Amino acid sequence: MRRSDDPGSGHQRAIDQLVDEICQRLAHLCELVDTPLLEPDLSVKVIRRHAGDVVDRLTAPQARDTAVLVARALWPAEADEGIPLWWRATPLGVMIAAALGD
Repeated sequence: MRRSDDPGSGHQRAIDQLVDEICQRLAHLCELVDTPLLEPDLSVKVIRRHAGDVVDRLTAPQARDTAVLVARALWPAEADEGIPLWWRATPLGVMIAAALGD
């Protein structure tokens, strides 16, 4: 499967959204312990590469398993209830919902 590198594609926007979510959460957690966000071994480039792999898996045959993992990571309190309504129209939310069969 080949993903689109077009910045306007839903796939690319979903990757951007996942990277933003990860970086925002890391920033808040690092702020708590007064630590710089990006240590030398953890860069946005590395996060983006792995986020791309996750988004790729959301369109693969076993997408449901990945969608469940992403949902639990992003919304631990609501994981059993699925995707929060306010997320369903976002690029990543659409992909997760499709993978979950919602």
